[in-house]
Amino acid sequence: MQTSFTQLIPLLPEGAIWIIPLSLILLIAGWMSSIAIAVKSKWLALFAIFPLTNPIAIMGMIYRNRSKSMIPIGLYALALMVWFTGSNRSYKIEFERLIAYEAGLIEQGEPIKPSDIPGPKVNADENVWEHPFLKPLTMAGRPGKIGDVAREKLDAFYEPLQLPKHRVRLKYEETSPERLPMFLPTRKLVELSVGIKLQANQATLTEDLPRSPIEAARALEPFFKTIQPDISLLAEAVYRKGDAYPFAWDQGFNLQLPHLTKMRDFSQIAHMDSIMHSTLGHSNESFKSAKLAFQLSETGDSDILISRLVQMAQQTIALDTLVAAQNHHVWNEAQWIEIRNKLDSINMIQLMPDSLRVERVMGRASISPLLEQTWSDAMHTIANMGSGDRLPIEGMVKSALDFFGSNFSGAFLAKQWRLCQEAYSLMIDDLEKAAEASKSQAWKDVQISWDDADLRQYGLFAALLLPALDKALNKAILQQAKLELAKASIDIELYFLKNKVLPGKSGCSCSRLHRFHSSGPNVRNKLCLQTIVERQFRDLFGGVERKG
Repeated sequence: MQTSFTQLIPLLPEGAIWIIPLSLILLIAGWMSSIAIAVKSKWLALFAIFPLTNPIAIMGMIYRNRSKSMIPIGLYALALMVWFTGSNRSYKIEFERLIAYEAGLIEQGEPIKPSDIPGPKVNADENVWEHPFLKPLTMAGRPGKIGDVAREKLDAFYEPLQLPKHRVRLKYEETSPERLPMFLPTRKLVELSVGIKLQANQATLTEDLPRSPIEAARALEPFFKTIQPDISLLAEAVYRKGDAYPFAWDQGFNLQLPHLTKMRDFSQIAHMDSIMHSTLGHSNESFKSAKLAFQLSETGDSDILISRLVQMAQQTIALDTLVAAQNHHVWNEAQWIEIRNKLDSINMIQLMPDSLRVERVMGRASISPLLEQTWSDAMHTIANMGSGDRLPIEGMVKSALDFFGSNFSGAFLAKQWRLCQEAYSLMIDDLEKAAEASKSQAWKDVQISWDDADLRQYGLFAALLLPALDKALNKAILQQAKLELAKASIDIELYFLKNKVLPGKSGCSCSRLHRFHSSGPNVRNKLCLQTIVERQFRDLFGGVERKG
């Protein structure tokens, strides 16, 4: 308990360490003196002993002995003067410190307001989100009634681009205990085709179900042919030159992002279409859908952390298309190089510092109005932020608490937000250093984790908002590792296209370290498959300096 109280002291606003105890001492002194004065009268003493009825006892004392009644009245008045004077002073000091801190951030060029987030300016006829096919998602992101109505209609509008839902769970008999990733696209293909068939006709005989990836792909062809017009409209929209989603930044954490879920659904459709075509040997169609899957992962994304997490999920979905294309060797060299160039342009680790900056902007947009609210309204808002229950305070109690506590709560919350912004700055600085270190150091050495206890020392808002950001960088590192290994697999496929055989052990000494470079066919041709993958893992996580 002593430790908890010690940790609480630095979180209190300026002067609270003497305002609270001195006010309590004076109130207790007034209460005790009123009891002592009223002790000669049983009914006055009865009223005086209970704090809620003590004012009634004071009024009785004024009637019976005005001079003595001035003692508790004076002590109560002094307590109120200390409380209100101290609270006003604390309120002024904490807001001045908050304003000064934010002014320092502005001088450093840090974004703190929604208007500080630069958005791309594009013509409406070039903007992805002004295309008629995606316009409903634009409307759904707006605040208020317009957005509510638009969100209600989204599922019906985009129903054709939903993968059929089913509850089929298949069991596999595996000839090998290893579950290699190369099997994953095939499993998805078979499960979807079997699920659709069983869902449509629960009485279907087992013999009628797809028995191979080819049969599964052929069974899915009619479905994808049916939705091809919608896929074409989607592609027409996302390949526009401009991508400027109208984020309502001023909504803070109430910001609506309905497009994220739908874009992820579209990624699922595109990647399954690509896997189907790869299985059937349709090179151009497979490549076209794979490109669309990667394009979708970049459309409508932003530095909001949830957007980055969805983007990572979309990238992982799109990477399945590469596995399917490699399994069937359906793409040519130019197609693989185009996809590799796309992967080269992605660096999720470098994006993380800006994600925290945008999280701070959204936090400020949500919390700034709260600093001006009454005590009870502020507590309601905080309870909602923490998914807590609404405080059952109404009527005179609410009015009294607001009258006595609003200045102090404003000072308290202003300090909490300043401390939280200090924590954001610390985390952003750590991420900046980690992003820079990732260019030359092993990624296992640049992973960051902030302990919950350390974040709690930065106050109430830090405890509410920051723990969810703890593993952001580590997720980005893992995602970037997937992308780097995907690039290595593309180099292996390029080797296969040239030599009609995968790299083998011959001519390669795997016992010594080979450098892996992303360019240069002469270098790639000297490396066996095992060496390439081992070297890539070691470069990323084992401490070998990367120069390529």
